[in-house]
Amino acid sequence: ARTDLSKIFDQYLRHTQIPALEYYFVADEKDKTRMRLYFRWIDCIKGFNMPVKVQLTKEKQQLIKPVEGKWNYIVTSLKTPTEPDQLPNITNRNYYIRWIENRKIVPPGKYIRD
Repeated sequence: ARTDLSKIFDQYLRHTQIPALEYYFVADEKDKTRMRLYFRWIDCIKGFNMPVKVQLTKEKQQLIKPVEGKWNYIVTSLKTPTEPDQLPNITNRNYYIRWIENRKIVPPGKYIRD
């Protein structure tokens, strides 16, 4: 299947606004020792759904597929830390985007509201 890159080109060639990947971590509901990574695109054109590789550990990158304006998540293999300062820095400098991180650890069953 072909990948439609038209929205990615439209965002970067016709707009001055830099797209932002907003994300946060939450303890997984099924396995509270693991974390979920929630993410979405904001400050971008409608339909901008560019996939991004995030750095979960020094050794491991994972491809995520954020959607414009809609929260999605992946369950990571990362252990849930006790302090927000222990959360990993997932940024990848290979992308021309803004990274917006919420440094709170959200308890299971609770979510950050818009």
